[in-house]
Amino acid sequence: VRAYSDFTGFKNTQRRTVPFWVNHISDLIDKRSNDLSSLKPNFEVVPPADNITETTRKASRVVRPILSNIRNFNNLDLLFDENERGNVLYGTSFLSVEWNEKIGDRKVPKKGKKKDKDDDEVAWEGEVEVKQIFPWHILPFPARVAYTAPISIQIYETLHVDEARIKYNDKSIQPDNRTNLFSFASPFEGDILPEEVVIYRTICIPNQFMPEGAIIYSTYDGTVLKKFVDKYPYSHGGFPWEMHTDVTAYGSPFPYSIMNNLKPMQWTYNLLGGMIKKAIFLTAHPKWMVTRGSCNIQSLANAITIVQHKAGQRPELARYDVV
Repeated sequence: VRAYSDFTGFKNTQRRTVPFWVNHISDLIDKRSNDLSSLKPNFEVVPPADNITETTRKASRVVRPILSNIRNFNNLDLLFDENERGNVLYGTSFLSVEWNEKIGDRKVPKKGKKKDKDDDEVAWEGEVEVKQIFPWHILPFPARVAYTAPISIQIYETLHVDEARIKYNDKSIQPDNRTNLFSFASPFEGDILPEEVVIYRTICIPNQFMPEGAIIYSTYDGTVLKKFVDKYPYSHGGFPWEMHTDVTAYGSPFPYSIMNNLKPMQWTYNLLGGMIKKAIFLTAHPKWMVTRGSCNIQSLANAITIVQHKAGQRPELARYDVV
């Protein structure tokens, strides 16, 4: 008997160890994720239907290679494959789509413009960055339907305290002095070092109560590092990530993976396989049926099973048909 924790990590019951284990779920996860990732996303850039002119046609032809460059720069084909696998494993996956001014091509100073001697920071052109976010780093506010609340808290990044002080220009930032990222039971790894600090990003998308929305960067102790409360920085008015779910049950607060439905079948398969294996082992070997005390058991080979009984029956070598 061993301690068993289910996928949520909140239960701790006792289950009998299965003596026979064949993990078919792993093969099914690989097959499902490969099948889904084989459907590559595609796009077309066309002029708006109400404004088809030569200028908009030229703009469409110019924008298409720019978007293709963004796709190649972020290695989106591999990213989409990993995203589909994460979606099958956890039931939810996220892709962040944001502008990063610290990547892209390096800026070249214009002719005749001298660089400031005190300016040691490297300047970059900036680029659209697409990256995967762990689903357990997005903490949405509770809602009756999954992820419909206008507010979410994101575990944005984990930095060394000195790095955080330089990046956010705040010398008052202190380390979290903890080793666990989550304060609740979680099946996911979330260990941090005592000298590190976790940066949280609270996002409230524009709604009827906060028309301008808000984005606030803060630390574990509540120190606000920077905020955007006057104007929402994303023109689409939504969260800066795209969410992909596997199975979303109406009324359920969180989506789940379809593989959860296969766990009982996998457990039953392993249980039946273990019973068949045990039956084969019990019947595949010959057994000595001897009267208790009639012979020295130690002198017999250990490979042969011995069944002792009371007097009244002669010793017999019992054999069984092979299953």
